[in-house]
Amino acid sequence: MIEERQDFPQWYVRARTVEVDFRFSSTRAVCGMERRNRDSEQAHADDPERAEIWELGYLSGFQDPSGSDFLPLSQELLEVYTQGVDAGRDDNAQSPTTWLPRSDLEGESSDEWIEHIVIEGIARVAEHIYKKEVFGLIGLVIAVLGIPTDTPMHPLEDDFLEPYTGPDDDPNVTFIAMCPRTDHPMPAIGTTVDGYWTGAPMSDFGDALKETLDRGHRESGVARCSTTDNTYGLVWAAAQ
Repeated sequence: MIEERQDFPQWYVRARTVEVDFRFSSTRAVCGMERRNRDSEQAHADDPERAEIWELGYLSGFQDPSGSDFLPLSQELLEVYTQGVDAGRDDNAQSPTTWLPRSDLEGESSDEWIEHIVIEGIARVAEHIYKKEVFGLIGLVIAVLGIPTDTPMHPLEDDFLEPYTGPDDDPNVTFIAMCPRTDHPMPAIGTTVDGYWTGAPMSDFGDALKETLDRGHRESGVARCSTTDNTYGLVWAAAQ
């Protein structure tokens, strides 16, 4: 247990008191995100609408386990959404990675995150969200960044992890605040024709994360794209 110091954010102090191995390891994200065999997920795999709702619920439960506001859905789809929420909460709680909930990150500045958080990939959680966009998540990323459509892009590795140090040194790495809900006001800045929302491309994960937090929707998150190695995927903050 570390000594509580005034220069550490409280969420960091709480995270470091947990007996968890915080060493960088290629197995952290994989172990923390073993959700491939979940019965509730597999049950909706062949139904794009239900699969999308399940993943929206998963993001909500994973990124904000203590949240209680759910999407306005029919009773049938609300059950699917709740299954996703429960799965997200379970993965967050059982993960060896100390993922930081939205509620702990809100109100903190990006300066306080430097040296205290790492950026980790959320493995395989974007297979069905953004389904109205051609090519899904990567289609939306390509549209926002103006990447040529014939550029071969690949998902981030399941064990993607990098320390957060402020703006990325690689000018080809971009972070985008995004929300897969389709009930955003239209027309409005950042809202697509399908109702999704995206923020401005940024070189600093912290800035994109703040924009996501300011958005308020529990399902919103941050996408990372690199045209250096042609990778993309959803990422979130974890305690270092």
